[in-house]
Amino acid sequence: HLAYAGHPLVGDGVYGRRSGGTHPALAGFPRQALHAASLGFVHPLRCGAMRFDADPPADFTGLLALLRRNDEMDAFKNPYSLLY
Repeated sequence: HLAYAGHPLVGDGVYGRRSGGTHPALAGFPRQALHAASLGFVHPLRCGAMRFDADPPADFTGLLALLRRNDEMDAFKNPYSLLY
């Protein structure tokens, strides 16, 4: 659904972009860049709310840090990009 909307997932071998995007780190990411920080549901037997939280894995946070650093450099090169 995200690919159809023009926002393919990094690492999606079926619906994602084959080129890996504009940053080399995207092409080398070995899996889908998805992480559920929190999942919750009502237990079907106990009827109580259940919630599970998880920190993102190191490869995911590393990719985000790399991409954010790239965005900061782009903004530094073109300060007008911060206006849009």
